[in-house]
Amino acid sequence: MTDAYKEKKRLEVLETAEKVFIRKGYQHTTMTDIVQASGWSRGAVYTYYPNTETMFQAILAEKDKGFESYMEHMLSTNTSVWQVLTAYIDQSSEQLHTASSSFGTVVYEYLLMHWRDEEKMNFFKDRVLWATAYFKGLIEQGIRKKEFKQDLNSEAIGNIYFLHQDGMYLQAMVGAVPWEKMKEQEELFKEMLSGILLPAVKS
Repeated sequence: MTDAYKEKKRLEVLETAEKVFIRKGYQHTTMTDIVQASGWSRGAVYTYYPNTETMFQAILAEKDKGFESYMEHMLSTNTSVWQVLTAYIDQSSEQLHTASSSFGTVVYEYLLMHWRDEEKMNFFKDRVLWATAYFKGLIEQGIRKKEFKQDLNSEAIGNIYFLHQDGMYLQAMVGAVPWEKMKEQEELFKEMLSGILLPAVKS
C-alpha cells in the first residue's frame, strides 16, 4: 500500500465524516455512523482516526490547507493584493447561501459544547491567530508593494477583516439578515476597506 493510496483513503474517510457531521451534528455523530457511511470495516477507519474529535480537527486542518492554496493561487493570478482581498470577500459571499447546511454549523456547535474546555479552546485560539496573522501578512504585502497607505496598523486591519468574514458567515448561518441586505453589507465593507487601505487618488 503506497503512501499516495493511504492519503487518498484518509481524505475519503474525512469526506465521509464531514457529510455525517453536517447531517447529524457534532454531538450526535459516532464512529459507528462514520464507519457505516464509509462502507469500510471498523478497523480500516480506525487505522486513520481513533475518534470523532480527531476527525473533526483533521477536517479543519484540511480546510485550512485549502484556504491557503486558494489564496496563494489568487495571489499568483491577480496583479494586486487589493484584488485578492475583494475577490475573497466576493467568493465567500457566494458561499453564504449554503452556510446553514455547511460544516460551519458543526464548528459552532463544537465551540458551544466545549467553550469551558481550555485545551479545546486553545485549539481554536491558535486557528484564529493563524488566520488573522495571514490577513495581517496580506495587508503588509500591500504596504510593501505601495498599493496601500504606508502608516497602517496591519494587525488591527487583519483582525477586522477576519471578524467581518466570520460575522457574515454567522449571520447567514442563523438567517438573521436577508440575503439582499447581506450583499449591501459586503459592498459597504469593501467601500470602508478601500477608504482605510487605498491612498487617495490625486486629482
